[in-house]
Amino acid sequence: MITDELFSREFESFHFKEIHRNPPKSLLKPPAGLFGCLGGALAGSHIIFRNLPSGDSDMYAELEKELAKREPDFYDYLIYYMDQKHIDNEADLYRKAEISRPVFSKIRSMRKTNHRPSKPTVIKLCLALHLNSKETQEMLHTVGYAMSNSSLIDKIIMFFIEHNEFDIFKIDNKIYDKTNQRYLIEKL
Repeated sequence: MITDELFSREFESFHFKEIHRNPPKSLLKPPAGLFGCLGGALAGSHIIFRNLPSGDSDMYAELEKELAKREPDFYDYLIYYMDQKHIDNEADLYRKAEISRPVFSKIRSMRKTNHRPSKPTVIKLCLALHLNSKETQEMLHTVGYAMSNSSLIDKIIMFFIEHNEFDIFKIDNKIYDKTNQRYLIEKL
């Protein structure tokens, strides 16, 4: 197959910009038992690859090994920044961020459910934690989002963050003034 040949040729030279080059050390310790059920699934999936030529099975075994590594996820970073900002109660955080309890519960269990919070939800949590622009970008990257200068909304949010203004309502009002849409607060 042409696709398989292309993949096997290109995969070793494939590189992408890594987002988490130096995560805080406290995030690198996996919770006990995290890979208990996953380990069996990965071990069982190796059977699928046993009829492949040895080079391909080695490649897939290496891929399985890479996939089994646990990277810090959004919730790990959230807990880390809560500790850094001395916020002990999750309820205080999600109330300050104008996020509902069910939404925060989904974030808490995102490792099991593969839930991905929306970009406005991530931004509201960053604002509630008073994160700087670099920390905000880092949090957004953990769930696959980014801020862009080509987005008026992103520019407004980053402007406020750069000026240490974290009031969600004030920022959302400015977004509404400039775009005629609500972004952070759904109902006012």
